[in-house]
Amino acid sequence: MATIFARLSANRYDEALVAQGAIPCLLAMLCVQDPNHPEFCKRVRYKAAICIGTIASRSYGLKAVHDSKGYYALSEVLRLEKGKKNPVGMICSSLMSRLEGKYQLETVV
Repeated sequence: MATIFARLSANRYDEALVAQGAIPCLLAMLCVQDPNHPEFCKRVRYKAAICIGTIASRSYGLKAVHDSKGYYALSEVLRLEKGKKNPVGMICSSLMSRLEGKYQLETVV
């Protein structure tokens, strides 16, 4: 599912993804964990982060992440990553900064 969403967003179908309510699903994918399948979960989180990053690169996408309470999910991802320097953490950190810059902190959280 994450791969399909990522490919759709890369091919400029991000408005359709937002309209169909994909943001909450993608935010949930960012936090997926399973001790029996850590590498699979890592790939899902990466694809979800790429997709959300692509969608949020446009103003309506960033607003959709904001409206879906994405700041909470992004905070949780960074907490789970525990400061690791990896692509998912960097994407989530960048998105949080953009949310904080676009929306006042009170409305982000």
